Amino acid sequence: GVWKALLFLALFLLYCLSMTAMTGGICFLKGIFGIPCPGCGGTRAVILLTKGDVLGSLDMNPSAPLLFFCLLN
Repeated sequence: GVWKALLFLALFLLYCLSMTAMTGGICFLKGIFGIPCPGCGGTRAVILLTKGDVLGSLDMNPSAPLLFFCLLN
């Protein structure tokens, strides 16, 4: 219940803080290897898509619009 959610949030916060301290960001692949993972820019891409900016969304993350439309079904 609530304790599991709080534990998850605490662990996620610890992960974010440690990754940011080690690599400058929370994305493991981008921080360690210098290449963006498939999820990098996904949130920004979906926000752009909801605002009607399809090209901006594709530029941010080409897979995000496809995933967004698959989730709508």
